[in-house]
Amino acid sequence: MNWDNVADSIYQAADATDGIIPPPVPDNEAMLSGIIGEIARVGSDGKEVHPVAVAAASLSWLSAEIGPDIFLPLGDTNHHCNLFTLHIGRSARGGKGEALGLVKRIRKSIIDDRYDHPCGQTHNGGLSSREGLAGAVHDGYKQGKEEVPPVYDKRLWVVEAEFANTLAQGRRDGNTLLPALREVWDGGNIQPLTKGKGIWSTHPHIALHGNITPGELQSRIETREITGGTFNRILMVWAERTCLVALPDPTDASIVGSLARHLDDRIRWARGSYPTARDNRRASLTPCAAKLWLSLYPEIKRPHPAGDLVAAATERRAPICLRIALIHAILEKSLLITEAHIKVGYSWAQYGATTAAYVLAGLGGKARDQYSERKLLQFLRQQPRREADRRTLTNVCFQKHVSGPALDSILSPLVDDGEIIRREEEPRAGGRKRVIYLLRADNADFADNKQHVRLQICGASADFADNERAANRNPQSPHDVRNAEMSADSDYPQSPQAAEEDHLQPEEVDCRRLIATATIDDDGIDFEDVRP
Repeated sequence: MNWDNVADSIYQAADATDGIIPPPVPDNEAMLSGIIGEIARVGSDGKEVHPVAVAAASLSWLSAEIGPDIFLPLGDTNHHCNLFTLHIGRSARGGKGEALGLVKRIRKSIIDDRYDHPCGQTHNGGLSSREGLAGAVHDGYKQGKEEVPPVYDKRLWVVEAEFANTLAQGRRDGNTLLPALREVWDGGNIQPLTKGKGIWSTHPHIALHGNITPGELQSRIETREITGGTFNRILMVWAERTCLVALPDPTDASIVGSLARHLDDRIRWARGSYPTARDNRRASLTPCAAKLWLSLYPEIKRPHPAGDLVAAATERRAPICLRIALIHAILEKSLLITEAHIKVGYSWAQYGATTAAYVLAGLGGKARDQYSERKLLQFLRQQPRREADRRTLTNVCFQKHVSGPALDSILSPLVDDGEIIRREEEPRAGGRKRVIYLLRADNADFADNKQHVRLQICGASADFADNERAANRNPQSPHDVRNAEMSADSDYPQSPQAAEEDHLQPEEVDCRRLIATATIDDDGIDFEDVRP
């Protein structure tokens, strides 16, 4: 017997893999797009800071400056673009302060002591209570005998360099800071929870950018803050230094000035008539963007497999994706979200979920066994009636290499998600109850690329026409931007009817409601029919 071969086989069997989870790696090419990408590249060039960290700070800042004049309706809710971002990195490695350096210089260049600058307020650290947050953008209140006038421009960018402090304040008895942040993200008001007259803020537009180390986050966070919805409203971004630069050069002042002039123009356009009016301009998806979004939506809404806590912390990926897409559209002075914008937002949302899974791993909840789940689903698809009982799953699907509790842990999340249906059969005389697991019909059809869905684009083309006419009326919405967007949309295959719809005159599109039958396959959505 060759003991070297035996030792080698033992090594391969026992030590071929490990349980180490590497840090997440962002897709810079997909995430760093447009003016945000330019700021990220300039801010990280010749410096240690990661470009994604610079981009995250830029997104948060600009989401505050854009304001609430432009909105994207989703169902009965009007979404504005204010973002909460959280830069996570180890102490002395994250470059968290440096990531904000260029953003602050650009903002300072825009303001430059001018009374007519287009920017809102900033607040650097020290969030402690609901009342304190409302006080920055209050509706007016009485201090003794003196009436304090209201703050009319309620755009506010909060930079919390020590986000651990915000979490600590939220854990104090009676402190309602975290619920107030949730309400602000949702577009609600900040109202006092006391009987007496407190400080109110109606329709504030607040964005937040925080910094924290993974150790602080893991020690400060509580399960209720995840399951209660605070963290699924936050885009978590893992970013650490990319190199060592002992004496980095500052960004050239001419570059800072150029970026400032560009963004000054975009902010003024986005602000519109605010604070005189809000919700004055409605954004929408182009037909091709709606088509792409329909294909991505099932995946972005799927619960994250890394355990219940991570799933709860990432369940708002869809609105975060659309808010980031909206920001990129607005920075092109457009009310039309294209498929290119959707792709950027999707990349950020997915990276945020990857960061959450990496940082929150081990805080509770058991990760799902994705390999075994896929194996079980594939096995059910191959059965004549798309179903099997426990004995068949144990003996045939898993070849007797799974215990009863382990099989339960595989089946339970699939049943919870509705991917399989559990059915009990009454026992025969003297027998035991038999449990059957059936692959849900539409899930099976989806796997076979035969799912047909009814898609009603209630306003995609009508909104497109409305925005087309609005752009024609607004000299700051050039046709070349819109034409470039529609040219990008044309890269995705369309049916002749859909292509014809895209080229209709606004007046023709405006009077239609499109009802399309779509087929979902591995390549996305294929429109089979479009009818007026």
